Amino acid sequence: EHFTIEPLDFTEFEDLRGFYADLESEEREESRERLIAYGTEHNPLLIMSRAGESIARKGLNISAGNFLPAINLSASRNWSDNFSGENDFAGSTTYLISASIPIFPLLDNYSGYRSSLHSLRRTEREIESSEDGIKLAIEAAFYSGIAAAKTITTGEMAFEYAEETYRMMEERFRNGLISSVDMISIELL
Repeated sequence: EHFTIEPLDFTEFEDLRGFYADLESEEREESRERLIAYGTEHNPLLIMSRAGESIARKGLNISAGNFLPAINLSASRNWSDNFSGENDFAGSTTYLISASIPIFPLLDNYSGYRSSLHSLRRTEREIESSEDGIKLAIEAAFYSGIAAAKTITTGEMAFEYAEETYRMMEERFRNGLISSVDMISIELL
C-alpha cells in the first residue's frame, strides 16, 4: 500500500503573490511610498495630533498677547438741570483713552509663554514620533508581504520538487532499485 502526497492548492495565494512578486523594484518603492502617504494622511492618531498642534499654536499666540498693552476707551456725559426746566448737556461729554502695560505680572506672562512654547514643541515631537511609527509599521507590513509572497513561491517550488523526487523513488522501487524500507522512509518524509 502506497501513500500519496495531498496536492496543495496555492490559488488562494495568487493575488498576494502576484501583487508583491510582480512588482519591480521601482514599482515596489512607489507602492510603498503611496501606502506611507495614505497612512500618514488618514491615520486618526495623526489627525488628532495635528489638531492638538493647532490648539498649541493658538495657545502660544494667546500667551504672547499677554505682553501687549491694555488700551481702554471710555466716554462719559454729565447731565445737569439748570433750574429753568431745560436740560443742559452742553460741554458735559468727556472722552478718555488710556493705555497701560502691566509690569508686575511680566514674570507670570513670561512663564506662561514659555510653557505654551514647550507645549507646542512637545506636540510637534509627538507628531514626528507618530509619523515615524506609522511609517515603520507600514514598511514592516509591506516587506512582510514581500517575504510571505517569496515564501509561498519557495514552498510551491519545494512541493513540486518533493513530488518529482517521490515519483522518481516510486519508479526506482517498481524497478527494484530500492528496498521497501527505503520507500516507506521516503513516504514518511
